[in-house]
Amino acid sequence: PSTLDDTHYVRVTGLQPNTTYCFVAVSGTSSSAQTNVTTGATLAVPSIDNVFGPVFKSDGTTPAIGTIVLLRIQDNNGSGTSGTSALRSALVDSSGYWSLNLGETRTQDNSAYFQYSLSGDLDLITANGAADGTASENVNTSSDNPVPPMTLTGGTTVALAINAGWNLVSIPVQPATSYNAQSMIDEINKQGGSASENDRWYLGQWQGHVNGYPFNNYSVGTGEGFFVKAGSPSTWVIQGGNSTSSASSPNTATTAQTIQLNAGWNLIAQPAWSGTCSYTAKTLTDELTAQGGSPVEIDQWVNGSWSAFIVGYPFGNFNIAKGQGYFVKVNAPSTWTPCQ
Repeated sequence: PSTLDDTHYVRVTGLQPNTTYCFVAVSGTSSSAQTNVTTGATLAVPSIDNVFGPVFKSDGTTPAIGTIVLLRIQDNNGSGTSGTSALRSALVDSSGYWSLNLGETRTQDNSAYFQYSLSGDLDLITANGAADGTASENVNTSSDNPVPPMTLTGGTTVALAINAGWNLVSIPVQPATSYNAQSMIDEINKQGGSASENDRWYLGQWQGHVNGYPFNNYSVGTGEGFFVKAGSPSTWVIQGGNSTSSASSPNTATTAQTIQLNAGWNLIAQPAWSGTCSYTAKTLTDELTAQGGSPVEIDQWVNGSWSAFIVGYPFGNFNIAKGQGYFVKVNAPSTWTPCQ
């Protein structure tokens, strides 16, 4: 839709069962990587279990109209389907309320309805109002009609999709609190995820942190890319703040304006402090060249495989998105100063 706003919610109808659809989100001159979604089978008419609740802006009284509410059911009593359900979503309407039929919630592979208890399981709920802030709560399924009111706090936020398997991500906003490898995993999992490992490319080799272990608990900067391994899909909502965190390793930003590139491969990201600038693989490598660098190739991780743009060739150009990491190969050390 051609709507200028800081949250967007589109309801797609007319889809066929057991069919893979591809979509790209476009904002101005920028677009996301292609995402593939496979619909589930046609199931019997679901039961009716309506859940709903109000969402307010930070003053606690103004309805947060346009806020997107994300929900998963989590098994909490060992009965019914184990783990967490597929993600559900709803929009806060002009009344200030959102609503969903919980009975329609499916398993993560969309093949069946998620079997839950009317008491004892949990609704994991996150409200994302973009510039208005975020809120989250975990509600027992016995107390979700209505759920307790949610009040948005914190201002700038961003929601990143975490897929099952490996995800190449970055921090696209200046975080309200700084992250290390473990706290990044903890926050993803607290929001219903199942992250088990966080890896970075450090001085020409991989360095990994495994959930719950004390080694390699490195700091996470906003100009870096990180591979996160997850057992199931989830959404990670990152709260922005006023911090000016910069790089923590020789492979990333050394100031709040410059990213250091070493000869060979570098795992970088468009940093939070680069403002509203947009890049493609070609314009990024052109900028690196103009700043005295010698880029050869830039690669992105999409749907479990690599795609590459090679400098000097017309094919393979893709958009650079905040929130994603990219491998850049250069022939000699250089620095990159992103547009502000």
